[in-house]
Amino acid sequence: MLSRFRRPGHATVVAYLALFVALGGTGAYAANTIGSADVVDESLLSRDIKNAEVKSADINTYAVGNSELAPDAVGTGKIAAGAVGNTDLGVDAVTGAKVAPNTLTGTDIASNTLTGVDIDEYALGIVPAAAKAPIEGFHYEVEDSPTFDSTSPKTAEAACPDGERAIGGGASTYGENGEFVPLAIHRNGPWGYYSNYRWVVEAYETTATSARWEVTAWVICGRVNEKGSG
Repeated sequence: MLSRFRRPGHATVVAYLALFVALGGTGAYAANTIGSADVVDESLLSRDIKNAEVKSADINTYAVGNSELAPDAVGTGKIAAGAVGNTDLGVDAVTGAKVAPNTLTGTDIASNTLTGVDIDEYALGIVPAAAKAPIEGFHYEVEDSPTFDSTSPKTAEAACPDGERAIGGGASTYGENGEFVPLAIHRNGPWGYYSNYRWVVEAYETTATSARWEVTAWVICGRVNEKGSG
């Protein structure tokens, strides 16, 4: 005769539950119970983080460097106004196309740096100081070289009358009957102890020739008011 099945007691049920929990380990966690201390350092990967879940507050100050930025990733809207300084600009990085028209002034240009190629001669007007210069009685004097032959070099000197100053001058050469003579002007300007009223020109043959020629100096003269125009 079979024995009758007996219902397990309370103690037996508790013992079975304890066994199941022990065998199952600690693999099950309630929501929001895993913290930083439960995660192995440097074990999380990019695929473990949901897209767009890393916010500005999650990034440490100065943690993002140049190597973390993609090329051409930072636009104007990402740079604070007035934040780019001189040290942030590369050498020769700013060109004329980056400068707004009519914004540069004399204080922006280093002294003695402009040359003839930087200046549009048609843009120059009358210098205000020159327009008011205390000079009167403009005229010019002309003087040819002493000889008209094939000797080289030749010198011509043009001088202003007493009481006048040399304001400017120039030079020219002439071959007999308008013939071309290979010449070069070596000196053309005020010269020597009397340079304040004398203009000196010197020319020479670049190739020896038997052609006769001469050089001419001319000087612009004027009376200068030493006290200025006020």
